[in-house]
Amino acid sequence: MPILNHTYLKHYFLNGFLMPKEFHNETMFEGIKRQSQAVCFNKVPESKLSFLEAQQAFAELLKTAVAKCLSKQKKVAVELSGGLDSSCLAYLTRKQLQEKKIYAFTHKIPDSCFYESTYDESPWSIKVTKELDLKQIFLNSEENLHKLIEESSEILGQFSEVLFPILNLPTLKIAKELGINTILSGFGGDEVVSGSGNLYLKELKDKKKYLDWVYEKSRKISFKKFKELLTVNIKNLEENHLTYLSDNLLQETQIKLLKHENINSREKNLTQGELSLHWKRRIEVSQTLASHYGISYEFPLVDRELMQFFHQLPSSYKYSHGQSRRMMRYFLKRNFLRSIGNRYDKAGCTTPAGRFFLIKNLPKVFLERIPENYRGVLSDYLNLKKVRKRLEEGPCSSSGILRILVAALMIYHLEKNSWKKSLLN
Repeated sequence: MPILNHTYLKHYFLNGFLMPKEFHNETMFEGIKRQSQAVCFNKVPESKLSFLEAQQAFAELLKTAVAKCLSKQKKVAVELSGGLDSSCLAYLTRKQLQEKKIYAFTHKIPDSCFYESTYDESPWSIKVTKELDLKQIFLNSEENLHKLIEESSEILGQFSEVLFPILNLPTLKIAKELGINTILSGFGGDEVVSGSGNLYLKELKDKKKYLDWVYEKSRKISFKKFKELLTVNIKNLEENHLTYLSDNLLQETQIKLLKHENINSREKNLTQGELSLHWKRRIEVSQTLASHYGISYEFPLVDRELMQFFHQLPSSYKYSHGQSRRMMRYFLKRNFLRSIGNRYDKAGCTTPAGRFFLIKNLPKVFLERIPENYRGVLSDYLNLKKVRKRLEEGPCSSSGILRILVAALMIYHLEKNSWKKSLLN
């Protein structure tokens, strides 16, 4: 069996995306390194641009970032949920390829799931698709979840620290059948256009401005929705991994939290610091899986020049009076659909559909695939008796648990099949 990097595995199972930065380029195998995808920005002075001037520059950089990913000789598709980021990419792609057929891949929750369908974002994506004359393809990642996990582990040659690229495997297979060469993803919006700025925005601490915002919002939306908007979600990405620790599902537990002074410090951590593991892996895993099918996976929102420009702008240009992604909203309202720019119920391209599939199916897959008497690599990190007991009680919605279960299933599959084959050869 290949020599396992137990230090890396231990840090991942204990810390998730809070793994120490010095281990970000490690893999689960000793002596095998990753190529760093950290974004190192040149020092730039704080912008003196007005909001409108900054918006104009932002729009031009967006257009350029998309143009870099496109070729008139290639067949193009866009991951489309109908949210701000993916709708913006779809709009800019159509503007630059006006006469070409452009495909839109959308994850959809089946109509039979009546409760969860309230979170189905496909009506928004359908609206965008019709406006831009795109060829829309709906995906259902629920089918054969265990096969998606096992195929991904074999293509990658190890486990994936992130979830959603695995659920996009059906997208890649369909894209290959259609002859699509390039897929554009809107991933990166949180890192580039500050979706989490509400935690650090100083102006909301100003009583008068805050009360003015409360009054304006209360006039326009229902109390229930308004209450959701006012609730500050303290449990962000860095804390999300810890939600399963109270269940004592690991052989060891530890708690680690990161503090950020403002929006800019969080942006830096998301792209260059300890939290950067998530976005680096999301891009790396997506592109590795896509290359297996001969497809180029592009992420225009993480274009270096765009990120460097955006990160040095004042926080108020990014989040203002309850509006995250302020500049992206402004761009969409002026250039595309105002209703998309006003959306507040966004959850992500493969989320919530992908998340729903995982919550519904992962416990069953785990209980069926990993035997009760298992004594392999995973037993060093997971308390499998407690894991099984927890899963038998019903679905788990914790992102931390979902990541751990997928990682465990991928490692088990490699341990059971690929590693043994390599020894026989």
